[in-house]
Amino acid sequence: MKNLLFGAMALLATVCYAQKSSGPTTPFVAAEIYQTNSFNMAQIDQMEVPTGAATHYGRIRQKGFSNTAYTKQEGLRDYAVTKQFGLINNADVYQFGNDNGVEVQQGRNNSWVLDNNIYVKQTGDDNCVIGKQFGNYNMATVNQTGNLNYTKFRQNRDSNTLDVAQTGNLNTADVFQNRNYNQAYITQQSDFSTVDVDQRESDDLAIIVQSGLNHSARVLQDNTSSSSGNNSAIIAQFGDSHFSSVIQKGEFNSAQNTQTIGNNTSTIRQVGGYNSATVGQNGDSDFSDLKQTGDQNLATVDQNGDDNTSNLIQNGNQNFTVVDQLGDTNNSYSKQVGNNNLNRNIQTGDQNDVYSLQRGDYNLYESLQQGDQNYAYSKQIGNNNLNVSRQIGNSNYNRVNQRGDENITDVEQNGNFNKNETLQVGNMHQAYVLQNGDLNCSKIEQTTNGPHLATVVQLGTSNTACIIQM
Repeated sequence: MKNLLFGAMALLATVCYAQKSSGPTTPFVAAEIYQTNSFNMAQIDQMEVPTGAATHYGRIRQKGFSNTAYTKQEGLRDYAVTKQFGLINNADVYQFGNDNGVEVQQGRNNSWVLDNNIYVKQTGDDNCVIGKQFGNYNMATVNQTGNLNYTKFRQNRDSNTLDVAQTGNLNTADVFQNRNYNQAYITQQSDFSTVDVDQRESDDLAIIVQSGLNHSARVLQDNTSSSSGNNSAIIAQFGDSHFSSVIQKGEFNSAQNTQTIGNNTSTIRQVGGYNSATVGQNGDSDFSDLKQTGDQNLATVDQNGDDNTSNLIQNGNQNFTVVDQLGDTNNSYSKQVGNNNLNRNIQTGDQNDVYSLQRGDYNLYESLQQGDQNYAYSKQIGNNNLNVSRQIGNSNYNRVNQRGDENITDVEQNGNFNKNETLQVGNMHQAYVLQNGDLNCSKIEQTTNGPHLATVVQLGTSNTACIIQM
C-alpha cells in the first residue's frame, strides 16, 4: 500500500507541476489573468521570490458574466491555475508553503453554469488539488495541512457538495459525484491514508472520518434501475491500518462502519432498496464481510476483541441478523435465503464458532455461547422453523438440522464438553434438550412421519441419551 501511495504521489506531483519544469530556469514570479465580458474580477497576490529560488506561477482565466477568482501564494515554487467559463462562478486559492499545486475548473468551454464555488487552502509542502465542476450550484471546499497530500474531485450535474479536510502527510482523497444533490464529507487526520468516493446517482451521501495511520476507505453508490439514489454511507476509522469498503447499488440503502485500534477489515455490499447495515469493530485484526441482496434487510455486526471473523449473507426481503462477538478468535457465519428470517449470533469468550443457514421464510435461529471453544451449527430449510441454542461453559458442541416446516428445537447446555446432535425431517417436530454438567451426550432424530415430540434432560456427568422416532 505504501509503495503504491508513493508512486501515486510522484505521478500527481508530475501532473501538478509539469508546467513549472517547462518554464524558464531563472527565478521569476509569473501571473497571467485573462478576462472577457463584464463584471469579472481577478486578483493574484504572490510573495516575492528570493534570489536563487525557483518560480511562482499563477494563472486565472475567466470567460462569462460575473466570475470572481482570488489566488494568494506564499512560499517557493507554488503553482495555481483557475479556469472559469460560466456565469456567477467564484474560486479562491491560498497556498502557504513550498511546491504546492492547484488546478481547478468550473464549467466547460462555451457553456455557462450558475453559482458555483470552489475554495482551496493548502499549508505545507508538495500538496496538490485538482478539481472540476460541470453543472449548477456545486460547492467544493478543500483544506490540506501537512506535506504531500492530494485531493482530486469532479462534480457533474447540479447541486453537489464536497468538503475535504486533510491534516498530516501523504493522504489522498479522490471524489467523483455524478447527477444531482450528492454530498461528500471527508476528514483525515492521519498519514498514508486514502479515500475513494464514487457516487453516480442523485441524493447520495458519503461521510468519511479517518484518524491515525495508513487507513483506506472506499465508497461506491449507484443505482442502475433508476436515476434516484438516496443512499448513505458513513465510515469512521481510528487507530492504524484499517480497511473499509461500502458498495451500494439501489436506493435508500444505508451503511455505517466504525473501526478502532488496528488492522481491521470491513466490506459491505448492498443491492436493492431500503437495506441497512451497521458494522462496529473494536480490536485488532478483526474481519467482517456483509452482503445484502433484496429489499428492507437489516444487519448488525459488533465485534470487540482480536482476530474475530464475521461472514453475513442475506438474499431476499425483510431479513434480520445480529452478530455480537466479545473476545478473541471467534467466528460467525450467517446466511439467509428467503424472506422474513431472523438470526442472532451472540458469543462471549474465545475461539467460539457459530454457523447458521436459513433457507425459506419466517425462520428463527438464536445462538448464545458464553465460554471458550464452543461450537453451534444450525441449518433450517423450510418455513416457520424455530431453533434456539444456549451453551454456557467450554468446549460444548451443538448441531441442529431442520428440514421442513414449523419445527421447533430448544437446546441448552451448561457445563463443559457436552455434545448434542438433532436432526428433524418433516413438519411440526419438537425437540427439547437440557444438559447441565460435563461430558453429556444427546442425540435426537425424527423422520418425516409425525408430528413427533422428544425431550431429553440430563443433570450430572457423562450421561448419554439417544432418541430416534421413525
